[in-house]
This record gives sequence, structure tokens and C-alpha cells, in this order.
Amino acid sequence: LNPMPYTVGLCSLILVFVGVAVMLFIASRRKGVVLANREFERFITYVCQNNEAVFEVNLQTQLMNHYLLEGKKVKTLQQPFSLERDFLDRIHPDERPAVIQEVNDETLHSLFATGGKKSFEARVKDEKDHYLWSFIIIQGIPSSHSQPANLMVFIHSIEEQKEKDAHAKDLLQNAVSQAETANKSKSEF
Repeated sequence: LNPMPYTVGLCSLILVFVGVAVMLFIASRRKGVVLANREFERFITYVCQNNEAVFEVNLQTQLMNHYLLEGKKVKTLQQPFSLERDFLDRIHPDERPAVIQEVNDETLHSLFATGGKKSFEARVKDEKDHYLWSFIIIQGIPSSHSQPANLMVFIHSIEEQKEKDAHAKDLLQNAVSQAETANKSKSEF
């Protein structure tokens, strides 16, 4: 006869269902975030294994994330970014003017605005202060709220390929020289 216990019971039941629904929603979001982080880690590990250096640069905040592979784990170092200090100073002086022309503020801003890509070859100083031929890719990340002005920089060593190409060129020049000498000897005979 008294509706109050039924009302309290029904409200309690509704609150329990809402609480369970909220907890399930939060758990699924956490699981989604964990899976997304795991996929990102897997991706960045693969990228770091195939490049000598991987950087993510935010031109707006002037911060750089340097992704390093330590064992099988990726370590992220965040530090202030300067185009001159962190990039151009590592380029060999002979290639620096061409690289400066390729990588200026206008070009970089256009890359992240459009999601474009710029790639080129240059000699880059490694940790041991040796200049190695490298293939450099600068990839713009299209602007979004969380990444308003970000670029990815990938540096991949091609020193071994350059040495093979130089060796093949030397062999070809020697073969041409020997053929010319043989042809000259044949003509004189």
C-alpha cells in the first residue's frame, strides 16, 4: 500500500544500472587507450629499428620528442628544439646550403599545414662526429587540436649503399680504361 519502498527500490536499481554502465564505459575506454598505446609503441619500435634517428617536432611549442630504441623498448626524450642547433649543425658543410634552401620556415609550415613530405640526401654527423650519407624524410602531420604544428623527421643511413655505388663506379671506370687500352693496342698492332 505504501509506494515509497517501491520508489526507493526502483531508484536504487536504476542507480546500480547507471553505475555499472559508467564503469563498463570507463573500462572500455581504458582498454582502448591501452591498445592504442601498445600499437603506437609497436609502430614506433619498428620505425626506430629501420632508421638511425626519429624525431617528432612541434614548431609551435618548439619542443622535440626524440625516439630512441634501447633494447626492445622505445624511450622518448623531450627537449627544446632549434632548427639550427638540432638539425642544420649536424649537416655536412658542403650540403648545408642546399639543405637550408630545402628546409626553411616557410617549407616546414607548409608541410604540416598540408601533411606533405620532403626528402633528400645529405651527410649527417653521427654520435661519433663522423659524417655519414643519410636519406632524410620530413613528414608533416596534418594540423589537429592535439598536434597543431607537428613534423616527423626520419634519418636513415645510406652510407653502405653509397660505398657500394662508388665501388661499382670504380670497377666500371677500370673496365672502360682497360677496354680503351686494349682497343688502342689493337689499333697500333
